Amino acid sequence: MIRGELLVIPIEASLLYVQPLYLQASGGKIPELKRVVVAYQTQVVMDESLDGALNTLFGGSGSQRITSDTPAPLAGAPVTTAPPAPTTAALLAEAQRHYRRGDDRATRGNWAKYGEEIKALGQVLAQLRR
Repeated sequence: MIRGELLVIPIEASLLYVQPLYLQASGGKIPELKRVVVAYQTQVVMDESLDGALNTLFGGSGSQRITSDTPAPLAGAPVTTAPPAPTTAALLAEAQRHYRRGDDRATRGNWAKYGEEIKALGQVLAQLRR
């Protein structure tokens, strides 16, 4: 079992920890993702994918359960046309997608695309820190 890099993601006043676990065949060159461990506050879960672990931890089925943190406007209040800021759940879902695609690119040996996905993941994580 090979432990991947531990990702520490600040979310509001807490931290989300994500660590992939890999297996590598004795003659193999690229390890295969087998499990992902995710910890948030006092909960720790392990699943075969980041999607599964986050769904188990936070409940729901990915982006289909994302709700807005923005309260409804008061009656008579002016309505703005600017799009709302992404919710924490939406940003987590986006981070999942970049992580999953990056892992797929690494498995296929496409390191340029892997780098692009990791860069995009970093940008999403920066948004979560705000």
